[in-house]
Amino acid sequence: TDATLTMFDKLLGSMARRAENRTRDKALKTVRELQGHLRTLTGSCRLLIDARSKGVDSLAQIEALDWQHFAVAVEQAEVLGRPETVDRTAELIERHRTVKLFVGAFLNAFEFRGAGAVQGLLSALAIIAELYRTGKRRLPDRVPLRFVPPAWRPFVLRDGIVDRAAYELCALSQLRERLRAGDIWVAGSRQFRDFDSYLIPPATFAALREKGPLPLAIETDFERHIEERRTRLDTAIKQVTVLARQGELPQVKLDENGLIISPLKAATPPATEIARRAAYDRLPRVKITDLLLEVDAWTGFSECFIHRRSGREADDRNALLTVILADGINLGLTRMAETCRGASLRQLAHLHDWHISEAAYGEALGRLIDAHRAMPLAALWGDGTTSSSDGPQFHAGGRGAAIGDINARSGTEPGV
Repeated sequence: TDATLTMFDKLLGSMARRAENRTRDKALKTVRELQGHLRTLTGSCRLLIDARSKGVDSLAQIEALDWQHFAVAVEQAEVLGRPETVDRTAELIERHRTVKLFVGAFLNAFEFRGAGAVQGLLSALAIIAELYRTGKRRLPDRVPLRFVPPAWRPFVLRDGIVDRAAYELCALSQLRERLRAGDIWVAGSRQFRDFDSYLIPPATFAALREKGPLPLAIETDFERHIEERRTRLDTAIKQVTVLARQGELPQVKLDENGLIISPLKAATPPATEIARRAAYDRLPRVKITDLLLEVDAWTGFSECFIHRRSGREADDRNALLTVILADGINLGLTRMAETCRGASLRQLAHLHDWHISEAAYGEALGRLIDAHRAMPLAALWGDGTTSSSDGPQFHAGGRGAAIGDINARSGTEPGV
């Protein structure tokens, strides 16, 4: 389920990028075409202006024009001046043939749910799914339109009639955005599931209440809880006010000029900094790209990034590692393509869409960890089954027992 939804997200994102690129190229071409027509039109307007300033009959001046050329210039300028000529949305709608190949099976395979704000979009998706399921070609006379953004309305509503291709593309684009925002969830999905599924089920909650007080470290009665919080807040404000007036706030100065907080002092001893520099000076200077290639030769982690559909490894390993590097340093594919030789933005985007995933990163990270554990030097820090980030286990007591975490390594005794 999640793999299919992720592929849907990637596919629409790829279509949007291609539409953006085509729109940019068409805009440049439109500017060049407009220049010739504008010269014709400005020359005609200049004749009228000169005729008026000289008091000459303007009709006689206009007769000197090449009317056929003039009419063509006006007609082409009108076409090039239309918003849809250089609009990304129009380019995206032209890809409707591609969308038709999968949208019916996609919408009918999942159950989309959401809150009241997205009910119009959910109704639209249900209508589209019904069209593909029944083979109908026309939309119903009345369809939900409240979810359609202003930028899409001129394309969805043409002369008061809903355009099916634009309507479907708009609904799918909004579905992609709402899935990312968490406003729509999918039954059976782990990544796009309902927020309520993270909470205690109502039946379990009711059973806990029947057994007695809820095992929480806070007051379960809202009125008593909020009153306690107000009291604690008022007390803290009074304490801070007294300390501020006396100038006794630790490392803080609060007066009529504002709030001044003293910067934290460095906790690292100077000798440690000297040792750190000495250790770094012993390390060889290598390019990050060469380091990636060398580590991949040791571990083969690039084999984890297989094609989402075919399961094949990437044909160009260097380009794949370039995409991974762009993710790692948060540079972005566009800037990475500009700074690297031998890899175009289109090639990097294709690899990112079809080979990069969270599951692949997790598998590749597992290979790196296994390689670390196999090194004799790593054994000096333990067997690798625990981490310093686990921290010591402090057993909880009293009210703290109700909120103590259950640590898989330290046992089920409540603690933090």
